[in-house]
Amino acid sequence: MYRIVNANGPDLAPGYKVGWNQYIIAPVFMLFVLIGGFFIMNLFVLVVISAFNRETTKLGWDFLLSDVQKKWMKTKILVSAVKPKIAFLKMKDWHKCRKLVYDIVMSQPFEAMITIAILASTFLMTITWANMSEIDTWRTEMLQRAFSLFFMVEIVLKLIAFKLRFFKDKWNIFDFVIVVFPFIFGILIQMYDFGALNKTMNQAVRSMRIGRLFKLFRVMKRLQVI
Repeated sequence: MYRIVNANGPDLAPGYKVGWNQYIIAPVFMLFVLIGGFFIMNLFVLVVISAFNRETTKLGWDFLLSDVQKKWMKTKILVSAVKPKIAFLKMKDWHKCRKLVYDIVMSQPFEAMITIAILASTFLMTITWANMSEIDTWRTEMLQRAFSLFFMVEIVLKLIAFKLRFFKDKWNIFDFVIVVFPFIFGILIQMYDFGALNKTMNQAVRSMRIGRLFKLFRVMKRLQVI
């Protein structure tokens, strides 16, 4: 469009000029794009969709499926409407140790213990005051590490009990990220000295554990507290 508007004629160099053709040629290109591109394409798509909908109304939405596929489709629609949850069931062919670990992690006392540990760990992160002594700081740090180790043991026990099925539950993935990431990051902080940022970075990563409070609603429901 710009080249034609700037054209001055055969064997003449192009250049900007004011004339009636400058205002007429540009709308011609716009109409060509509008009608030739959008309108014709939309008209073609509309005809195809209308024909498909007409045939679908006559034959049914599943006319391209076999009888087996139709049954599978109806079953999937019913299952999706019910919104089933993943069941972590114990199998008979499991090893005795795995069965024992499964009974531990699925027991209500274990869930109650995890809930108390989450609350205690969250409360511990709020304990700080001005001119805090070195012994109090050391005790707080040891308790934080103890909680980190406890939560890591929880993840390991659940991985032993459920194996890869553990990652099919979104809450389990959430717990895995919150527990494992700060643990690995803490090791990196110990390996590499970041100077004055060590303490701040450590506290920031540990604060991710507060996210586990959202899981308490599901745990309390399982324990029939709410």
